[in-house]
Amino acid sequence: MKVLLPEMVDSIGISYLEDRGYEVVLGSGIDEDSICRDIVDADALLIRSLCVTKRIIDSGKKLKVIARHGVGLELIDVEYATKKNIWVCNAPLSNSNAVAEYTIGIILELVRKSRLMQEGMVQGDMNIGRRELGMELEGRVLAVLGLGRIGARVSQIAYYGFGMKVIAYDPFADREAVPEYIELIPSLDKAVMDTDIITLHMPLLESTKGIISASVLEEVKQGAYLINVARGGVIDYSALIASLKSGRLAGCALDVFDGVEKSDLDTLLGMRNVIITPHSAALTDKAIEKMALHSAISIDSALSGERPKWAVNAIVM
Repeated sequence: MKVLLPEMVDSIGISYLEDRGYEVVLGSGIDEDSICRDIVDADALLIRSLCVTKRIIDSGKKLKVIARHGVGLELIDVEYATKKNIWVCNAPLSNSNAVAEYTIGIILELVRKSRLMQEGMVQGDMNIGRRELGMELEGRVLAVLGLGRIGARVSQIAYYGFGMKVIAYDPFADREAVPEYIELIPSLDKAVMDTDIITLHMPLLESTKGIISASVLEEVKQGAYLINVARGGVIDYSALIASLKSGRLAGCALDVFDGVEKSDLDTLLGMRNVIITPHSAALTDKAIEKMALHSAISIDSALSGERPKWAVNAIVM
């Protein structure tokens, strides 16, 4: 059976499939036309960052499973794949620790003003550290917006590692499963009011699009910090820029910027209290290996006639 790989993944995933007798074929391109040509006789599709459209799904005459090298599913038309009786799988256990560690690391960079310290030294200002005092995390309030695997891991590190008070807002959280050291807050506005650091870990849904709005940012504690490693679309960027310029937010870190206007991104890149990274929070050596391996495991399960462990849909077997 044939597995189509339009984008390269770690060799551990390819070896897993080849050792089990699958033919792994590299695609001729990542544009829709190329994939539609390549997928005609493929039994499985393993994707990283390309969009799987209805046309691609229809072109896969033998397609039985689509595996996402990662967690987010916004790139795949899951509903249509389900109608076509095709499994859709992701790798939810692969990168949560990597993203959580990034979150804690970037919080430290923000509150200790690492970017400003380096700029000062480049300019020969060895006294900048005396003027731009950093913030210690012990005893500070961290608001975790979205309490899935990543949010829960961030909360754990913040509480046990730094002695922070952790509050969370997540209307879908199972209250009985939430650790006692996390205080669940019933509304978003209340969650951001008396918080020193706000970190976003929510999916992009209709209900979360632009949820960090001007009105929410007006409720934020003066001098708070904001981190977004979720999806770019959950923030109103005009409001974010205004909040940063006014000093309401002391700084922010962004690892995602899908849907951000170029003019807004250019403005943010030029701000000294903003750190922007290229959607790299999940990209560590171990996470890349696990994403490839877990995707391959799902493909093998589906093509062996089993229900994949990380399937996100249900089909008629």
